[in-house]
Amino acid sequence: MTLQVAIIGGGNMGQALSRGILRDPSLDANVTVADPRAEVLLNEFPIDVRVLTDNRKAIEPSEVVILALKPQVMESVVKPLRPYIGEKIVVTVAAGIPIAKYQEWLGSHIALIRCMPNTPTLVGMGVTGLFTNANATAVDREIVARLLQSTGDLLWVKNENELHTITALSGSGPAYFIYMMEAMIKQGIELGFTPSTSRAIVVQTALGTATLAAQSDEDLQQLRHRITSPRGTTERAIQVFDELAVDRGIQEGTKSAHQRSIELAESF
Repeated sequence: MTLQVAIIGGGNMGQALSRGILRDPSLDANVTVADPRAEVLLNEFPIDVRVLTDNRKAIEPSEVVILALKPQVMESVVKPLRPYIGEKIVVTVAAGIPIAKYQEWLGSHIALIRCMPNTPTLVGMGVTGLFTNANATAVDREIVARLLQSTGDLLWVKNENELHTITALSGSGPAYFIYMMEAMIKQGIELGFTPSTSRAIVVQTALGTATLAAQSDEDLQQLRHRITSPRGTTERAIQVFDELAVDRGIQEGTKSAHQRSIELAESF
């Protein structure tokens, strides 16, 4: 039986989820997207996706409703949907908003799954943290896992607060890596490479290193030591990083992101 899926919100995440669902040959699903900019966004979606401006028309025939909206507009968009949710599975990919708020807006009966994806989801290489309320069944979890499996790795957390850690590590994490890549690219340019050459080298180095780490059984510190020859160039660079407390800065920044996630949740 074909699963009917409605995605409310046609931004980057809505587009990524629709593409992921439709490119998975193991899924039999119809996808409808609702967004007030439907005419503008029409060409951004696969041809098999129905794109509407009316949220109600999108969700009424659906079995799963995915809320791919910015946190600041979530309440105003979601509240009017309450009469039409019924027994549908509700999935939200918005950061910060706790389950209690969705139950306040849509009713305490809803089966809700909170997801915290990251931007590599756009290329099927993401990490998504998931947490369910008590109303979501094992079958609901399985349906949502099948819908999201093409976006990357899925991690079910035991309590909602763990989504703050997911946010700090994987939600914000891609920006940390890009921040370092930007610095390396700038230095490559200062050392004589063109911007395009420097970027290509750094991006491929990051991709290759991530792949190496993923495929290796070694502890990351051991892996780094294996790359770092005594009195060599890598050792010299690491010494400078240590003098500047780069590792501590990364840890403090990640900790600050975790705290900010908590603050945002408390603001709703």
